[in-house]
Amino acid sequence: MRKIRILCIGKNQEPYLKEGLAIYEKKLKRYCKFKLHTIKEANYKSGSKNQWIEEEGEKLVKLISPSN
Repeated sequence: MRKIRILCIGKNQEPYLKEGLAIYEKKLKRYCKFKLHTIKEANYKSGSKNQWIEEEGEKLVKLISPSN
């Protein structure tokens, strides 16, 4: 069975996003395994844009490594 993983940075607080993801998951789980991963966003109050990108990128790489 195929696997689909959706990776998100930050919380999906908007109601339309939550509804859309729920509908998408309901439709997909008949045909494949579906998993939503939410990654905590970088602390945007400190550091530079490049540091934020690097921090979030490292978290994403850990999730997409072959062991997962």
